[in-house]
Amino acid sequence: MNAITYRTLLPQDIPAAVELINQVDFGGSLTNDLWQAMETQDHVTCLAWEGQRLAGAIPFTLRNVLIAPGRVVRSAFAHMVSVHADYRNQGLGSKLMNWSLNCLDQYCDLVGVYTGCEGHAPYRFYERCHFYDLAYAYRYDHPVTVNPQTVEINLVPPAEIIRYSMDLSDCFLSCYPDQAGFPRREIGFWKLALNSIIFHQGIEMVGMLTCQAAGILQGYAMLGREANKLKILELATRSANEKVAQDLLIKVNHLADNLNLQQVVIYLTQPAPFTSLLQRSGWTRGMREVIKPDDEQNDDQWMKHFILVGRITNYQRIGQASLQSEDSIDFNIRVWTSQTGGIWLRHAPGVQRLVNLEMKEETLARLLLHRLDLLANIEADLVTVQAGAQDDLLFLQNCFKPCPWLYFDLDYI
Repeated sequence: MNAITYRTLLPQDIPAAVELINQVDFGGSLTNDLWQAMETQDHVTCLAWEGQRLAGAIPFTLRNVLIAPGRVVRSAFAHMVSVHADYRNQGLGSKLMNWSLNCLDQYCDLVGVYTGCEGHAPYRFYERCHFYDLAYAYRYDHPVTVNPQTVEINLVPPAEIIRYSMDLSDCFLSCYPDQAGFPRREIGFWKLALNSIIFHQGIEMVGMLTCQAAGILQGYAMLGREANKLKILELATRSANEKVAQDLLIKVNHLADNLNLQQVVIYLTQPAPFTSLLQRSGWTRGMREVIKPDDEQNDDQWMKHFILVGRITNYQRIGQASLQSEDSIDFNIRVWTSQTGGIWLRHAPGVQRLVNLEMKEETLARLLLHRLDLLANIEADLVTVQAGAQDDLLFLQNCFKPCPWLYFDLDYI
């Protein structure tokens, strides 16, 4: 292998990128026009070249992601990570990913990937690239059963979903006011998601089931078809109303029967609204433990749960997103890990008081992303306090208060 060069995609690179992605085969066949449309949105693609030959490509979609209620960070999500067959198992993918992480610092503060369960080859790749587990989404399965009861199914066609954006936003925020970990549900979110290139890679949009009362949207279930499954891509009801959710699930089952599909699936994190409802209604939750199939490509065996893994590209900016205003902090904050060295989350000249913490890099990442309890980790000796008053530690605990993260398939696409 000759010298490899790295750079971001230029318009003239699109045909080579499309050819490589199609060779790797993620599902549907891509076209230059589809790729061009993707690049017109918030998107960055990092490439590895050997001379005039494209050896690898990692596309990233840029999104505004909630790490806690009201706290948003700019994030990049990798998808369709591709290495040419002639360059595999030579470390090129890891080198391209590491170069990409440095490149993406100018665009975002967090890089994330939705991947399959532990032991699966893609997960092992991200593990080698020092991505950390941030959230686990378990697949809930329910066989399609025929019920003689007549159920009215109000199915909104895919092309009409976007005009509901304001109602969808109100309903979603009412259902999940305390959750985070997902792209912020802004008015334009559904248009971007439903026009995503990922739909071309295997998911056929079916439409959206709704429940309304007095002309107000009470709940909805966004649906897509994949093989013999009807997938609930997003589910929300006002104030997490279980009765409305149950009504929607019944309608989903009847629609699946009408479409001659065999199974209904939804991914949810723990804890999350509706998980207990699903369990009471006979849904089967997937496990992290998977019996390794003979065929590595048997994706259904590996997709019993998804993992959101991530790496922070800029710790200072991530930390400042959750720290309160400068006026409310009268001490400096320093954190050390063996990988990052010393990092100042706040360093004001003339300030004498100091909180100085030591921990593993993974612990720091999860702390700044509201995925662990600071005081509990101090108690467990996973965080060492070299300096810091108890009141200051309580202040930081409140700034980085743990928050339940949520996942739906619509986040992926």
